[in-house]
Amino acid sequence: MPLIRKQRIDESTWLAVWEMSESLEQLPVSSHVDLSAFPSLRRKREKLTEYLLLKELTGDESLVIRHNEDGAPFLDGYFISISHTEGWAAMMLSKSHRVGVDIEYVSDRVNRVASRFIREDEQQATLAERLINWCAKEAVYKFFTEQHLEFHEMRLQLYSQEDKGVVVVDNMRQQTQVEVRYEVNNDFVLAYLRE
Repeated sequence: MPLIRKQRIDESTWLAVWEMSESLEQLPVSSHVDLSAFPSLRRKREKLTEYLLLKELTGDESLVIRHNEDGAPFLDGYFISISHTEGWAAMMLSKSHRVGVDIEYVSDRVNRVASRFIREDEQQATLAERLINWCAKEAVYKFFTEQHLEFHEMRLQLYSQEDKGVVVVDNMRQQTQVEVRYEVNNDFVLAYLRE
């Protein structure tokens, strides 16, 4: 099973990344997942991977991931954030802190929609900067899920782009700021934050 990362962020918060390289048949089926509810093989694989990540982070197979009316996941006793992209899944889980995570595989597809999510006053010279912007805003959106923020209501402050770093993101609706940690490698960009 390709769990490529399991990281303790603090005493009650975990982050995990899974490479989804298995076929659907290779994945154990959780008793909490009705595969017939998901039309595509991709969605079925993502759902099964969520439960593998949950088991890795908690050791508890009895937990059930539910979704609110907006589709955001919730889990009794935890704050949870989940992200999927082509070939990868990420989960952040905490007993005491609100969390947000996003993962995106490295490709230039982000260029086609960059004008919809990058503000003119944000960095966007390189593909990596555009991917960091996308992932950071997706993670912040999940963190402030009840606010239903628009992309242009979030602004990344200037930062020095590195393989691993921190970018400050303004929630312009609420006039607050959060720090988002990001990582860039040849396979994916990962962004995450906690309260």
